[in-house]
Amino acid sequence: MFKQILATLFLTLFSFSLLANATEQEVPNLAGMWVGYYKYGENTFVECSMVLEQKSTIIKGKMIEVQTFGDEPSIGLSADITATFVKSNGVFMVKQYDGSGGQQGKVVYNLTRSHNDSVLTGKWFIKDGPSGYVKFMRYVASN
Repeated sequence: MFKQILATLFLTLFSFSLLANATEQEVPNLAGMWVGYYKYGENTFVECSMVLEQKSTIIKGKMIEVQTFGDEPSIGLSADITATFVKSNGVFMVKQYDGSGGQQGKVVYNLTRSHNDSVLTGKWFIKDGPSGYVKFMRYVASN
């Protein structure tokens, strides 16, 4: 429990140290539906989607991914998302699994915005654990 509190404190302080001094007019809007994948190992791609809501520079949301690990069967693994903007075109995101599939851990994402804020790419990592590539694309419904 103490280690989990320390890890949360570390991630919070780390994200604040990276925050950009953006004004309201400069803040991009990342709210909406995103679909993508993260990769681990050589050839394992895990499909996932997330819905983000945003107020100023604070971003929160939910993610669901195909279950590829965990002891308890689940229709996907779901997680809470918190994110903040960082230097220039960066986004620092933390995914906290909600217990589905028996998962409780945190995953950190260092992302870069591109293509008019419609693509997020970067790296995910688990403290003292694995890491890999990630890519999300904004889904916009149209007629």
